[in-house]
Amino acid sequence: MARIGAQAVAGFEPVPQHLVPGLASLVEVSQIGDYCVLDPCSGKGDAVIGMVREWWTEQKRENGSVRLYGCEMEETRFKALK
Repeated sequence: MARIGAQAVAGFEPVPQHLVPGLASLVEVSQIGDYCVLDPCSGKGDAVIGMVREWWTEQKRENGSVRLYGCEMEETRFKALK
């Protein structure tokens, strides 16, 4: 059985923002081009947006694109994600 606190937020535990740069460093985005990024449990999208900002240098922005896709089951966070 889930904890009452976890039930109250529909099992959502956001990634602390101070961890985002470290998580982003685990993925190498070395090629310039077009990318798609999927976050299957995105909440409001804060973590995935922060990681893309870390990966996407000015040179890459000028010569490529990134498309973000996020999934969220809880209605309030889904609306914020849009």
